[in-house]
Amino acid sequence: MIDSPVGVMAMLIAVVSFWFWLEKKSNWKIFNFLPPLIWIYATPVILSNSGLIPFENAAYDFLRSYGLPVFICLMLIKVDVVGAVRIMGKGVFVMLIGSAGVVIGGFLAYSLGQAITTPEGFPLHFPLPEDSWKTSEPWLEAGSAAPAT
Repeated sequence: MIDSPVGVMAMLIAVVSFWFWLEKKSNWKIFNFLPPLIWIYATPVILSNSGLIPFENAAYDFLRSYGLPVFICLMLIKVDVVGAVRIMGKGVFVMLIGSAGVVIGGFLAYSLGQAITTPEGFPLHFPLPEDSWKTSEPWLEAGSAAPAT
């Protein structure tokens, strides 16, 4: 297993380089349907599940903190905004209304949640699923405390 952050970063860079190189050199038709980005996302999952790279590493934290914002900015630089608006037409208006709905809905949900909670927490005696992906213990406790039918 590769444990060092430098080794993990080198492995991730090798994965990205390999798939873009393979697409360019091979001209396989599969890349018309499944672009290299899908393979780039899937390969580290396979590598971590097989034990070749760790699930948690400082390299991932570095990429999340510094790499992701840089990559997003680089992708947005290439966007032709005027062309996108011309192609989408009224779709831009629909997208903006949908975005406004999400923002307003989030604010209303937060306000409603603040209105129904007490200083001690959620008013119902109900385990919240925040860590249910880690363990099923809260759900098992809730099930055992439920009245018998």
